Amino acid sequence: MPDRVWNFRFVSQSQGHRTVFAWRWEARSPDGAVLQSTKAFTTLPDCVYDAQRRGFKGALDGNGGFQQRGYRIERYPDGVVLSPLKTGP
Repeated sequence: MPDRVWNFRFVSQSQGHRTVFAWRWEARSPDGAVLQSTKAFTTLPDCVYDAQRRGFKGALDGNGGFQQRGYRIERYPDGVVLSPLKTGP
């Protein structure tokens, strides 16, 4: 689990005649296995909490951003990717 790359994405979804925005997470292990959130979340903290229940070791800081906690953080327009930092050779 600590080797997983975690992707938190802000996505749009059609609901009838309107579009809503929500957060989803996805985790990829080095062997290519993928684990995804089963639902969309209206807030990033709710999304992160669900990912933590499934093995994510990171956390949000007080400003709504991610704490470093052993991950390299890459920000994109539609989300954030957290990759484990290498600790050995």
